[in-house]
Amino acid sequence: MPVWVTLLLGGALVALAGRELFGHFLASESARVDTRRVAIEVGGELGGDWVPEGWSAWLAARLAEYGPISSLDREARRALAERIEAAPFVRAVVGERVLWPDGLAFEVELRRPAASVRTRDGRFRVVAADGIVLPGLWPTPPESAAGFLPVVGPNDGALYDLRPGDSLVEERHLDALSVAVSLGAHLTREESRFLGPVLIDAELARAASIDEPGTRLFLEDRRLVFFGRTPRQGLPGELPEGRKWGHLRRAIGALGEGADWDLLDVRWDRGRIRYRDGAG
Repeated sequence: MPVWVTLLLGGALVALAGRELFGHFLASESARVDTRRVAIEVGGELGGDWVPEGWSAWLAARLAEYGPISSLDREARRALAERIEAAPFVRAVVGERVLWPDGLAFEVELRRPAASVRTRDGRFRVVAADGIVLPGLWPTPPESAAGFLPVVGPNDGALYDLRPGDSLVEERHLDALSVAVSLGAHLTREESRFLGPVLIDAELARAASIDEPGTRLFLEDRRLVFFGRTPRQGLPGELPEGRKWGHLRRAIGALGEGADWDLLDVRWDRGRIRYRDGAG
């Protein structure tokens, strides 16, 4: 589900509640909207959603290049909306109104972070469900409100130099992203945090067969999950993704009970698990 927000430009900073996210801008004179200062706050039911703090500064820097505008100038407001919509983390500006005398409000749909990718220097960027790379850098795979953002693999250098606004284009990366989106939809935050960061390698997803495990999920403590084909492929005969994640959830439960394992195959009606002590 997308994140719906309201960006407030100009006027004093205001704390508001409800299912909204607010970016606030201060005006320096009557009817003039100053685009240099931005703050993002989360309130109400949206409090559980994760919006990187750096997005405020990123957007503020680009709006500052545009300079202050008059709240009475319709063309300037339209141009400002276009600049907001050009931000990688903004899917669409869906509404705009004037807050007299010196403020503006834009209703905005944000992209939701769904996965992460490794950079050349070992840090991580976040990626939206549609494959758009979003602003920000993290020293480790970041943790969202839903848990750790899975890493799109393999880490072979192909994604190291991506910048905000770039898109994932290779099938193997888009396949891995679809697994990340599915993971976020089926595992709870507690389950995701228990597993830790997950590296998704869908290099062989389209070659999956009885003998070829296809997509591989690399977990902490040298645990490996054979996932088969990805949700994006949508081929008949594949075990439904919900059943696959059900196998993993039960395996997570086994870990919680002290039964350690190193290999889980979720491709079959009955998941196959290999315990480190040789049982199972």
